[in-house]
Amino acid sequence: MSTAWQKLFTGSAIRMLNFGIGALIAFFMSPFIIHSVGDRLYGTWLCVAAFIGYYGLLDFGLSSAVNHHLSAAFGTHDQGHCNKVFNTALWLFTGIGFAVLLLTSCVALLVPLIVTSPEEITLFRKLFLIMGVSSALSFPSRAFIGALIAQLHYKQLSSLQIMTLIIRSSCLTIALLLGYKLVAMAWITMLSWLPEGVLLVLFAKKSWPEIRIFVWDLWDPSIAKKLFSYSIFSFITQLGDIFRVNLDTMVITAFVGLAAVTHYSIAAMLSRYFMDLMIAAMGIFQPVFSRQHGAEDSEGIKATLFATTKISVYVASFIGFSLIAFGEPFILRWMGARFSDAYPCLVLLISAWMFDLWQLPSVSLLFGMSQHRFYAAFNAVEGVLNLALSLLLVRHYGILGVALGTFIPMTIMRLFVQPVYVCRVSGTPYGTYMRMLLQNVAIILAAVSVPLYLARRYAEPNYLGLTVSVALFGLFYSLIIWGGGLTRGEKQTIMVALKSGRKISTREPVPVLPSRC
Repeated sequence: MSTAWQKLFTGSAIRMLNFGIGALIAFFMSPFIIHSVGDRLYGTWLCVAAFIGYYGLLDFGLSSAVNHHLSAAFGTHDQGHCNKVFNTALWLFTGIGFAVLLLTSCVALLVPLIVTSPEEITLFRKLFLIMGVSSALSFPSRAFIGALIAQLHYKQLSSLQIMTLIIRSSCLTIALLLGYKLVAMAWITMLSWLPEGVLLVLFAKKSWPEIRIFVWDLWDPSIAKKLFSYSIFSFITQLGDIFRVNLDTMVITAFVGLAAVTHYSIAAMLSRYFMDLMIAAMGIFQPVFSRQHGAEDSEGIKATLFATTKISVYVASFIGFSLIAFGEPFILRWMGARFSDAYPCLVLLISAWMFDLWQLPSVSLLFGMSQHRFYAAFNAVEGVLNLALSLLLVRHYGILGVALGTFIPMTIMRLFVQPVYVCRVSGTPYGTYMRMLLQNVAIILAAVSVPLYLARRYAEPNYLGLTVSVALFGLFYSLIIWGGGLTRGEKQTIMVALKSGRKISTREPVPVLPSRC
């Protein structure tokens, strides 16, 4: 296996480790923070954090464009061009950082239009200013992140993120134990990132000795134009994601209340971790599609699409049905009985994301083949439908209505609309693709029906019991999938990999048989 592929697989493994550490920290920290500051203050924290998160839109999709163009520049081995791309990006991100500072100042002045209590006005202003400055400082670092990604240094990036997570969580724990509240949490969030920012610069300089930083002569308007031309569709995709995911908090705040945000966040957090884990596990296939597309290997693209979709369906279904089966007793044990209203929302959100993540490889295909224009429009339409339905249903069903607003459009778009375009782009017959999907879903339903029934009937809110139950569920599920879901070629490939540790090269045929797809 090439050095590049070793970096990709190692980076994927480190990203999954990063996810696992983050999930473990959140598992212990979330109830601790909620009980330390209370439902209302925690809802305030989530509201401010969600608003600051919208600053990410000011990226305008440039991060993905910088990653793409820097990777292409490194491929030419032209250090002068590499530095032009990097410095153009660095100056653009620095300008965005200053814009964020200006926007934060304006928001702080307008806080009285949002809240009326003098005490809350002061609190909101402090939180907005601290978190806004933190966001502004992070923008220039995106150019250095792009430089590391272009060289496939995912391991270093994930290691830095793990370091920041540990520092932030440790400081938050100490501060809350000492009785400090939200303002201290905001300061810790900002200051704990600074070591990561410094190390990003050092790692970039170490991996790229020829790098030149903040050189105005290397600013190139033509490169800036190319970056924005590429980024516009990534930006539209980001807008769609905000409407699909992030606006739920605002809707609940406006129509139900801050305390309800905390309850809904339990379901939203678990579904978000579900999505992040799948992206970490399956995030290495876009380069495969790009390479096959460049080689005009249409049969390879089809085979890779079928094989990776099959993997994604099996893995996403196991995680999703595990959360549905054991989610209620887990929430009762983790957060307490007063958060039981989060479980119906969890079922809807997990089901929606499971349908979405079945199609994760097809998203990699669209980006890998530079067909992401459709995906951008697709995301935007789904996001608008999500917001409209959430606003309509929240009045009648509360937080469950917001979950329904996510479930309905995501299910329709991901199961019935997206596959049509993906099949057309990849040259795959739609009937063949859907037959593959339905065959594997039928096998999955056979594998999960009995465990689902037993879990709903007998599962207790006990960590040890839940762990054993999930392990037994996994064993039963694996046996069914192994016996009825995998082809002979796929089983042989897995056994060879387990015995010898051999990795499959992208030049090798993907072991998928049409009759069992």
